[in-house]
Amino acid sequence: MKDLREKAVSGLIWSAFERFGQQSVVFVVQIVLARLLVPEQFGLIAMVAVFMTLSSIVADAGFSQALVQRKDVGETENSTVFYFNLGISCVMTLVLYVVAPYIAAFYEFEELTLILRVLSIRLVIGAFGSVQSAILSRQLLFKEIFWVTFPSTLMSGIIAIALALNGFGVWALVGQTLVQSVLRSFAYWFRSDWRPKPIFDTQCLKEMFPYGSRLALSSFLHQGFQSVYVLVIGKVFSAADLGYFQRARSLQRLPVENIQGILGRVTFPLFSKIQDDSPRMKRGMCKALQLSALIVFPGMALLAVIAEPLIITLIGGKWLPAVPYLKWLCLFGAIYPLHAMNVNLLLSIGRSDLMLRLEMLKKFLILINVLITYRFGIQEMIYGMIATSIIGLWINTFYTKKFIDYSFYQQLSDLIPMICIALVIFTVNYGLIQAISISAPFTLLVALCAGGILFLLSLRFVGASLRGELERVLNQFSLGRIVSRVLL
Repeated sequence: MKDLREKAVSGLIWSAFERFGQQSVVFVVQIVLARLLVPEQFGLIAMVAVFMTLSSIVADAGFSQALVQRKDVGETENSTVFYFNLGISCVMTLVLYVVAPYIAAFYEFEELTLILRVLSIRLVIGAFGSVQSAILSRQLLFKEIFWVTFPSTLMSGIIAIALALNGFGVWALVGQTLVQSVLRSFAYWFRSDWRPKPIFDTQCLKEMFPYGSRLALSSFLHQGFQSVYVLVIGKVFSAADLGYFQRARSLQRLPVENIQGILGRVTFPLFSKIQDDSPRMKRGMCKALQLSALIVFPGMALLAVIAEPLIITLIGGKWLPAVPYLKWLCLFGAIYPLHAMNVNLLLSIGRSDLMLRLEMLKKFLILINVLITYRFGIQEMIYGMIATSIIGLWINTFYTKKFIDYSFYQQLSDLIPMICIALVIFTVNYGLIQAISISAPFTLLVALCAGGILFLLSLRFVGASLRGELERVLNQFSLGRIVSRVLL
């Protein structure tokens, strides 16, 4: 148990390094590109990104995560999945090449044809590193993953900025995606000692297919229905409107998906190892939810209140129409980690079939929301997103209650301290910003300082068990002991 705990803490730390390192670079690069490019160009990429994401899910077919979830994995499974993913990726690249003109006609932007055809190459490139990534994740070797993702993200960002400065416009964003995929796949081969063997076992695929296919279909439904908003906004409204929506969405997703990505990538293999110990899983689930909420809830509250000065300071006044979208998306984003953690539990015990049922039900809610709200405007669509997310969370917890006796109301009760912290941070900063009528950068600085101080002070009011978990993580760093003694 001790070795598993140490590996989990180490994995959590390096996963944090990998996530925050990569996303810090992405954040800076996106700020620079947002100043160099116009909202319409980001909107064009958002239109084709929908189809790239869905094609990636089909190409992988859930087998990469099946490799992580299985108790016993050998050379046969790894090599079989490698060749399968590579073959399907080639097929999907060909499919995108053929349908690209029709997608361009749907949006009424002829230039999307060439953009999508060029981007489709990324599927084949990415397939070369998918199994290596799964192997490293299974072994909780997130230090190795850090040295894959961080350099590739940095180099591709630098190239994208160089292209934008030289007037390449939307092709700077295309180049960034392709360069990152090439560098990442190359780095996975360099950091991992695994190489595919000339083995392909159809029986192995059949064994993994039920879990992987249901997971892939669930992911396809999730991404597909989340992309409905992009499809509708891109078709009904303008490319600039879609650019504003996507910019707000990316700012909201940055902290949320980073935190959840860190915890999710560690808890999935960890819960998979203890899937037969329900009490232990419940304790782990509670701590994971609280750790996630302790950061995400106050973070979303602060982001909502500083939305306007943040956007003006970072990417300029031309992006101001994104401010109201960002404010309301923060409430939507605060709920996301709770969804993801409950779904992660089902995946870790191998019940992708149940996850698929839940996803189909939640997607029906999303469809209803879109059909009702699109005619009123983008902001009304976001209101509907929040409502369906709350209902979906209640649905998600049904099986969590069944398998580990951890109901929706128990989870909500465990998160009350984090909700209170978020409300205090939002209220204090809202009053502070209303009282300050100075420049946006100064207002932003004051609000960030106030939010940070309030957050640090609030750590003294969370439970001793949670403080202990934070202290154990902080103590892994060279300065962690000093910080933990001061703060915790």
